[in-house]
Amino acid sequence: MQYKLVKGNQSNYEVVLELDEKDIQNYKTKILKDFQKELQLPWFRKWHVPLELVEKHIRPEYINAGIYEYAINEGLKKIMEENPNLKFIWNVYDLNEKEEKGKKIITFKIDVYPEVEILNENWKAIKTEKISTEPTDEEVQQVLKNLQSQYAEYKDREDITENSVIKAKLQFKNKKGEVVEEGTVFLWPEDFKENPELAKQLIWKKKNEEIEIQYSKKQLPPHLQTKDPKRRPAVLVIIPLDIKERIEPEINDEFVKKYFNWELKNKEELLEKIKEELKKAKTEGGLVKFVDEYLQKVSESFKVEIPKTIIEEEIKTRMKSLVNRFGGEEGFKKYIETIGEDKAKKLIEDIQNASKESLKKFFILRKLVELLWIKDIDWNKPLDVEKKIYEKLTGDKIS
Repeated sequence: MQYKLVKGNQSNYEVVLELDEKDIQNYKTKILKDFQKELQLPWFRKWHVPLELVEKHIRPEYINAGIYEYAINEGLKKIMEENPNLKFIWNVYDLNEKEEKGKKIITFKIDVYPEVEILNENWKAIKTEKISTEPTDEEVQQVLKNLQSQYAEYKDREDITENSVIKAKLQFKNKKGEVVEEGTVFLWPEDFKENPELAKQLIWKKKNEEIEIQYSKKQLPPHLQTKDPKRRPAVLVIIPLDIKERIEPEINDEFVKKYFNWELKNKEELLEKIKEELKKAKTEGGLVKFVDEYLQKVSESFKVEIPKTIIEEEIKTRMKSLVNRFGGEEGFKKYIETIGEDKAKKLIEDIQNASKESLKKFFILRKLVELLWIKDIDWNKPLDVEKKIYEKLTGDKIS
């Protein structure tokens, strides 16, 4: 058997195998001996059925498929032995066959792990800045505010205040006073803070009272706008169906003892815990952002072609994760039906593009680790590579 190895343009090679009659007969004999082991015929002991009888009991397409398999396996083994520097990904595709001058010509493609090409030395001049991991007072206060909201109590009221949570019925009316659309919505104290004009019209209004507001797309928040702008409503009627007062607790020692007594003793310990968690989150987020921005800056110095095989596996992984988020195939199918064909197509394209970009960054990252002489990276440990690249480039140790 003769072979040719032709380099492709996407980290792959085209393999051309030339089989003469002797090669074909040799593989055919091996295939028949394989079937001979399992074939049982009257008057013959197992493994002793003559090969010419074995051939009569085996469908020709099975024999042809076996020739393919033997030829490809033997050809790849020979190629790998003679090209030890090539790291093949064991997945054959674009398989074809033809007859030419009495020979069987088998062609197929096989991918190799990509090599990153260095285009220039500009990456060496890229400047980086240290990240800030210490939490600010504003960040601590925001966490405390979130805790107050999380542990707030809600009491029934008959009228609306700036701290009310409201379930309301919506009616959109045209200039004739006809209801063209209806719906329900929840309004929160944050809505009043973000929309002072809305707050003025609602505060102190009572449950089941019809509150008429001039409809204005510019002045109303998105959740108080019509779903179909073609209806062109003139008036929005808000009818509070349920009103509850949100009473937020004071963050003090008693609060900590009530909700965190298994872990914390007082407000001081709570503040320290908040700062510790904020620092951890800022460190993790900062490292990811640092490396991502660094890769964007250095990317023009490198070139890498990701093979089809790896891209397809990455897409499969991302699609599986997406399907699981919708509770399985049925849930995902219903979602696709709701967004329509064009958006579904765009979603798939985005996943494909994201897969390619993610893989390019990964292989460039591995090349940078090599170029920067960074040792002992645990690629399976979260953020280990980001941490060590950051420390190497900035000289700043991350605890």
